[in-house]
Amino acid sequence: MMSPFWIWTQVVLCAFVLAGMVIALVKLI
Repeated sequence: MMSPFWIWTQVVLCAFVLAGMVIALVKLI
């Protein structure tokens, strides 16, 4: 069973990755 801290860490990392992808797509367009 994972700790809430680890779950939040994964959520934050996923958010940063998605934000980076969106920024990259906006710059390409």
